[in-house]
Amino acid sequence: MGMSAGQGRLLAITARLTSNEYESQQISNAKMRLSTQSEEASSEYIAALNTKQLQYVTYDAKGNQNTQKLSVGAMYQYSDMKNQYIVANAAGQALISGEDADKFQNANNLDEFLQSYGLKKQWKSKTLEANYNKLQSEEFKAVKEAWDAEKAKYSEAIYDETTGFMYTAPEYDKDKNIISYQDKDGNKYSYAGDDDKGNRLYTFKDKTINSGNFISSDQQWANEKSAASDAYAKAMADYTEAQEKSANGLDVDMGTYLTITSNAKAKYTSCITKDNWLSSRASYAYEGYVTNTTEDGSTEMSYSYDFNKVSDVCKDMEKYDMVIAEFNAEAADYGTNMEDLYEYDDKAKAQWYTNLWYRLNGSSTDKTKQGEIGQNYSKIDSKLLSSTTWLQDAILQGAVTVELAATDSPSSKINESDPTVTDLTGISWNSTIYTSCSDLTQSDDDQAIARAEAEYERKTKEISDKDQKYQNKIKILETEHSALQTEYESVQSAMNKNIERSFKVFS
Repeated sequence: MGMSAGQGRLLAITARLTSNEYESQQISNAKMRLSTQSEEASSEYIAALNTKQLQYVTYDAKGNQNTQKLSVGAMYQYSDMKNQYIVANAAGQALISGEDADKFQNANNLDEFLQSYGLKKQWKSKTLEANYNKLQSEEFKAVKEAWDAEKAKYSEAIYDETTGFMYTAPEYDKDKNIISYQDKDGNKYSYAGDDDKGNRLYTFKDKTINSGNFISSDQQWANEKSAASDAYAKAMADYTEAQEKSANGLDVDMGTYLTITSNAKAKYTSCITKDNWLSSRASYAYEGYVTNTTEDGSTEMSYSYDFNKVSDVCKDMEKYDMVIAEFNAEAADYGTNMEDLYEYDDKAKAQWYTNLWYRLNGSSTDKTKQGEIGQNYSKIDSKLLSSTTWLQDAILQGAVTVELAATDSPSSKINESDPTVTDLTGISWNSTIYTSCSDLTQSDDDQAIARAEAEYERKTKEISDKDQKYQNKIKILETEHSALQTEYESVQSAMNKNIERSFKVFS
């Protein structure tokens, strides 16, 4: 091989060796990167093995446990064996479903809100319902109206202060001024103008009555009450005196004095209030007029009532009073207002949604201003409602808080400052840490672990395949490098021999 040819061959081999070594270095670097990727895959897999999923634990009526991944929807789904939670945002607003929000917005009060969930109101007892229906029946309404009309007739009447006659007022003009009266027997007294003193005049048959002799029912009641009080006081004094006489050994008929005192007391009791007085007059049967002869021989007429004979309207009213007394007696066992007499057909479900109403609206059973403007709540996106990852991340990152409903003898009462408003009592919502909730637990996230395991195996196989290719390539490069090195040494040896021969020739 000539000098020039040998040198050219050495240069070519050297270039190839350099390329071979550079390629080997690149493959070594790639293998190092594969090692890093392998470590990263291992770290990701180990991290996945430690992944925890928040779980929501509930129980059925038989005590069977049901565990599911935690989501807002799972927490909000009603069940009578569950704790009730609300998820609140940073502003303190309850995050509720669109369905709950719509039902709340459409309800003017708690009853409408509960009824939108299919709850039905019912009486707490059958007897309460039966008695209430009786009192609301047309028959009982007619009885009450007749009784009220009878009492009103006496209340509107005028009384002749001289004779004691009473005249009721069956006719009015368009301005509700009384234009005629009638007595108990139906004899009519019609307005006939005024006298020169301004007293009204009434005609009755061929007689004219001057209203200057008339007094109102209030005055008549006051007069009778005063007279009854005096009579009762006198009867008591006479009874006391009789007791003293009897104690001193005198023969006294105490039974007579006791009867007189009892009757006087009953008479006084019957007119101790205006309503008692009117009820008493309406209760007893009217017997017509009686004529009394006074000590001076003159006569006077007055109404006669048989206090042993009850009027028909009073008999009917007694039936009404018996029913209302029974109703009130039973009602008193349940509470102080009508709302206490009702309950819903599903008490637990009603309390669940009553708690929700309280959180959204406040204590009032009527829609409040804050309820109308939606101050206390915000709608949650339907996708987030069912998401098992969003709620967990939001809780762990502190973006939301969990509130737990608590009840302590929940009931309702009349608002002291506004009797038209009923307030809920015994309900509260308290912020709580999820780790303190017995029904919120953590467990391995099996799905996340399975995904991580599959990904780890895929990456490991990919790294292994690449490493094997790199390893095969390195073997080829090493073989080539060895061959080039051998060839390089052979060419160099041949060139050295040529140089020696040339030196010998020219020497």
